[in-house]
Amino acid sequence: MVAAAGAMSYPLAVSGVCLGVAFNMWAWRQAELVPIPKENVDNARAAGWVLTGVYALIAMFGS
Repeated sequence: MVAAAGAMSYPLAVSGVCLGVAFNMWAWRQAELVPIPKENVDNARAAGWVLTGVYALIAMFGS
């Protein structure tokens, strides 16, 4: 799609985006959703905060 847009072939790029959206909507409807245990949610939340802190440190002290 990026190559199509770069080549100024906007109809091809737009049709690619439409196909991608349609496929994603179909895939989400086919996905089997299962409940997530609270312990896993808490662990994921803690890991998210740790990664946020690491990224903040890298942003402050990185080159």
